[in-house]
Amino acid sequence: MRVFKILISAIFILLVSLQAFAMDAEELIYLTEDYKLYSYIENNQMKGIAIDLLKLMWSEMGVPEQRIKFVPWARGYLALQTQPKTVLFATARTKERENLFKWVCPITTNKYVLIALKKRNIKINTLEDARKYRIGAIREDIAEQILLNANFQAGLGKEIDSVTRMEQNLRKIQVNRIDLIAYGENGAFKFINDLGFNPNDFETVFDLKESTICYAFHKNTEDQLIKKFQMALDAIGKKPILDTLLKQYFGQ
Repeated sequence: MRVFKILISAIFILLVSLQAFAMDAEELIYLTEDYKLYSYIENNQMKGIAIDLLKLMWSEMGVPEQRIKFVPWARGYLALQTQPKTVLFATARTKERENLFKWVCPITTNKYVLIALKKRNIKINTLEDARKYRIGAIREDIAEQILLNANFQAGLGKEIDSVTRMEQNLRKIQVNRIDLIAYGENGAFKFINDLGFNPNDFETVFDLKESTICYAFHKNTEDQLIKKFQMALDAIGKKPILDTLLKQYFGQ
């Protein structure tokens, strides 16, 4: 009888613990941006490898699907720094950001580049060569941060012209208000195609950096919850579904 009572107590504690964990995961605020191939809306449906993986992680953990809110990147990045329980994805993990947040990785790796119109025949051999050009970027995006860390200057009449949406940069480069666009390569060409521009009119002229892309959590998120998300992502990484998603979005 005593053994039976101990067993019942252990099961009860486990169930309470699992319920508390589920509640913790459900209390999080999930933010993302319109970032092609990672998270975007097409035909009124959320798509992207980061969206699909997150849904699989919830399922792996026994958590119901949660609301995902699309916001401009700069707004989401500010929330990630200032609002507890915030999750922002897909976020590049860099040395500068490492201790600002907690991380669940990887979604994929992403190459950040400078893109130009082919007709301009722009040649860049080193990052210093890019200083004579006007570069369009997204505020608080990793591509912008790479340039800022290299002492490029942002603002009116400076080298970097930062906006909130990729569409703005594509409109500006068409009328020579900017010369280059700094962005993730795969996402940039997806935007170019989806917004009705001809991808064959554009080319990558310089590779900035390759970074691991992750889910970033507010720094006060409990370590145990981070561990549960990481275990779920690791489990998915061992299943055929990951290869299916990589082929679907990146042709890998």
